Amino acid sequence: FFEEVQTGVFLSIGKQNIHYFGSLTAYTRVEIRKNISAASIQEAKRELRTSQQWRLLDYFSRLNRSGTKDPLSDVIDLAKLFGRATHQNVFPHVISRQQFVEQITLRTRQIRANHREDQVLLSRAAQQLYTYLDCEHRYRERVNYVHVCLKLRCLTKSQEGAIHKLLDLYDLYETICNERLTIEAVEQPLRVLCVTQEERMSLVSLVNSELRPSLRQAWEESAVPPLPAELAQDEPLSRSLLSKAFHSSAKLRKTLEDLLDKRSQDARRGRAEDDATVFRYAYGSRGLGQGRQSRGRG
Repeated sequence: FFEEVQTGVFLSIGKQNIHYFGSLTAYTRVEIRKNISAASIQEAKRELRTSQQWRLLDYFSRLNRSGTKDPLSDVIDLAKLFGRATHQNVFPHVISRQQFVEQITLRTRQIRANHREDQVLLSRAAQQLYTYLDCEHRYRERVNYVHVCLKLRCLTKSQEGAIHKLLDLYDLYETICNERLTIEAVEQPLRVLCVTQEERMSLVSLVNSELRPSLRQAWEESAVPPLPAELAQDEPLSRSLLSKAFHSSAKLRKTLEDLLDKRSQDARRGRAEDDATVFRYAYGSRGLGQGRQSRGRG
């Protein structure tokens, strides 16, 4: 049985199972309450996992801030560390658990050399974050670090205008992937804001009905000499062109603003101690007691 999902608490009863994910041991329970549908239980678990993932992302987003650079540059510096660690991987943008934990803790030590951040707790928080990211890929260690960096950028400067933040997502995506986005692939950086299938379908629909037509029109008007809109399909997108298109797409802009607000709320919902109600972490080799939790808030 579970309390209100909004509290971040999920209680389950039944047989305890043990699963191993790399160096992480996760203890889960099988629910046996018959008056709660399986779909409701899975939805509650998904919402809790989403909250915990974004809260840990917010934690590392704050640790990643140098205080001397703009938010985009700080995330790019982290992406460079990830890139150097994964350049020999079969898929260069897919990062393993060990690589992820090593590089994100290294980045924190580089920025906060004089900060007394507990390294054991920091490593556990990184392990925890990787698991929440990897659960979307059925724990096959297929986390794409490009998506991680985009999510981190979403959580910096909460009072910042949505359009500026969205444009930074495009700059970040192109910098990390070393490729220019086109109208055909314009929704790629925006997908990281979506959690549910409904959110993804709504986003794709608005991109097709508003953003792409606005981009084609803006590109056609700005081309010298004027060119047919069909030729814009594979042309690289400039920041000014994207800005103009976002300002012309009212429904999409409102939807993206709402998604940014939702993810920000996810990052601040619940308490770190509540993670144990779904996932319990044990690091016997580190001498840490079973069931102790890393704190999701810095």
